[in-house]
Amino acid sequence: CVIDPQGRLLEVNEAYCRYFGLKRDEILGHRFRPEFPPDDRERMNRFFKTLTPDHPVDVIEHRIIMPDGSLRWQRWSDRAIFDSSGKITEYQSVGRDITDIKEAEEALCRSEGQFRILAGLLDLIPASVTVHDPDGRFLYANEKTFEYHGYTAGEFYKLNLHELDVPESEHLIGERIRRMRE
Repeated sequence: CVIDPQGRLLEVNEAYCRYFGLKRDEILGHRFRPEFPPDDRERMNRFFKTLTPDHPVDVIEHRIIMPDGSLRWQRWSDRAIFDSSGKITEYQSVGRDITDIKEAEEALCRSEGQFRILAGLLDLIPASVTVHDPDGRFLYANEKTFEYHGYTAGEFYKLNLHELDVPESEHLIGERIRRMRE
């Protein structure tokens, strides 16, 4: 989209219209400003003030409240266009919905937090505990594992499950990996 300094839409593409559920001829020349959560609105106001002739382009991620009330994430690349006196004449903006990416990031953070709690508990267990992928690469090992095998964490994570010196259980390890792959 292209917007003048007063917030009036000068140009929009079909994707913009579809995303917001608007008709092009109804919004051109008018102010269309979707609703934003208050924290994001303040951040956006500060963001646009940072666009200067020396720094005319930047990217911002923010939330938007859609007409149906749902909350979506967007990433906008904005360029301020200036006249010869340094006054902004328009903003050219390209946006993308990144809600799926943000939700995946949030889920990963929750998962990592839960894993850190679990890892802390596993370090209290007086036995070796490891997590590895189907190819035998270690993904996690508790402190007791390093003590038991005599490796530092850095050394241990370079090893593969099959490289550990545990001959009495090698057949069990191979069988377990075979079942995991199935």
